Amino acid sequence: MSLFKNIVNVLLLVVFLQSAGPVFCQVVKNTHEKHSVKTPVKWKGLSPELKILADPVDDGWLIKVEASNFKFSPEMTGRVHAPGQGHMHLYVSGKKHTRLYGGSYFLNGLTNGEHEIEVTLNSNDHRIYHYEGEKISAKILVNHIGKNISSNSPVKNLKDDPNLSLMLNRDLMHGWNVIVKSSGSELDKGWVQLKVNDVPVGRIYGGHYYLSDFLPERDSLSVTLYDDKSSLCFYKGKTVTKKLGRAHQLRWFASSINTHPVNRRNGLPDPELELAYDDQLIYIRSNGIPTFQFVQRTPNPIEGQDYNWEIPRFPKINDQPQQIPLLGLAAILTVGLPIYGPNEAQHPHPYGDPFINEVLDYCHGHTAGRGDYHFHYAPTCLLKTPDGKEEHYNVVGYSLDGFPIVAHYISVLDEKGNPILDANGEFQFNWQEVSGYEPNDSYRRDVLNGSQTSTYVWEQYEYKTSRINRTLDECNGRLLSKRTLSDGKKFDERDFFKAEYAYFLTGEFPYVIAKYKGVAKVRSGRRSYNRERGGRRSSSRRP
Repeated sequence: MSLFKNIVNVLLLVVFLQSAGPVFCQVVKNTHEKHSVKTPVKWKGLSPELKILADPVDDGWLIKVEASNFKFSPEMTGRVHAPGQGHMHLYVSGKKHTRLYGGSYFLNGLTNGEHEIEVTLNSNDHRIYHYEGEKISAKILVNHIGKNISSNSPVKNLKDDPNLSLMLNRDLMHGWNVIVKSSGSELDKGWVQLKVNDVPVGRIYGGHYYLSDFLPERDSLSVTLYDDKSSLCFYKGKTVTKKLGRAHQLRWFASSINTHPVNRRNGLPDPELELAYDDQLIYIRSNGIPTFQFVQRTPNPIEGQDYNWEIPRFPKINDQPQQIPLLGLAAILTVGLPIYGPNEAQHPHPYGDPFINEVLDYCHGHTAGRGDYHFHYAPTCLLKTPDGKEEHYNVVGYSLDGFPIVAHYISVLDEKGNPILDANGEFQFNWQEVSGYEPNDSYRRDVLNGSQTSTYVWEQYEYKTSRINRTLDECNGRLLSKRTLSDGKKFDERDFFKAEYAYFLTGEFPYVIAKYKGVAKVRSGRRSYNRERGGRRSSSRRP
């Protein structure tokens, strides 16, 4: 397999696990079939009265629905069932068309002739509500006759800024949900024109809209505001429009999350990963549960978390590097798990290197005091090891400043192409990037090559630009460029990653990231040891 075939595979396989574990793939699911086989949910209480109306508007139909004792809950789509709430599914001539997140929907693109329009009442988890053994639905017939519509619209000049905002939220089953908000009244009474790749695809009433065929790395999106009389809204001489360009980073995040059977048998929650983005940030929500088997390596049992992180979409290199937090979150893996810095806290071995002190599990993570599972070293159980001759480039995470974290490696295999495991039964990788951090002589002798325990690890290393074979800067990253690979082929890193800079995994300190090259928002506090002071040396025998 050539490098470039491998790169294509990387686009499809976002995160790789060992052969014994689950694999996360960017897969297209047939949600229509999945809905059809779901067990119906019984409606509790009196049967809701479901009404449907259809009015011809321009070259389409404005579908209006009402349901008594029912609450539209678009923000809960894909989550657990809650009685009396959910959304609706819209069918055209018996075929699933879309979801309805509110009482109005503009249906266009119909062929001339008669069409049956049906809506069903559905729960948050997409099951159809049933009452006395029958699905709760309503139907109407429309006779569509195509019209030629003028592109000219009346204009409305707004006195106040409507503060139009646009966000895309990945649906928990498939596709993406568009969320539009405005501080003005136009969106409450009017609508927005939705375009994907500059092509009109529909109108949004009520601020929510479902897109089944949308990829952030492929598609751009925009919305333009109209009032209740279909007048095009202007503010300060410009149309009220919001645009979202392609979000190339999203292609690297796991598109599905699986539960490891051992974790489930041990009573762990199922792992969760939710993604959203707007014109500035990527929003990541996770419960911090790994998809691979959890092996406890500290006294702290694992617990589910409520992580809500923000990553800049357009990071910029700062004039001066910024320190990563001494303790706590420094970066985020594309499976929604946190990465900490290369040191532990003050106990039991103050600010030592957890990798050297052998307190990490087989995937190089462990739990902290709050039961939060995190990594200090490369998450090697999430990396593919198919060929020892190819160079692999994978984005495995993102720093809090927005720059990607890249695994650039060659797998270590024997003559038959099988992985060569180390003494702990772990896969081995020849990392293609080299840190500039050099350990002092005593630390190398007594800890790295000896039996003493690592403590105050930041004081044991010095960054040296003259270090032999060094490829990385003091942040443990470098500018991306066009490079010649081991097979002689040219590879444009900037074009592939859509970034100008990246951090790289290394087999030596600091392993992932040492400082931020860009600007990162980090939590303050919990700094009981100033690593800049130096002068502190402490070591003890390993247990």
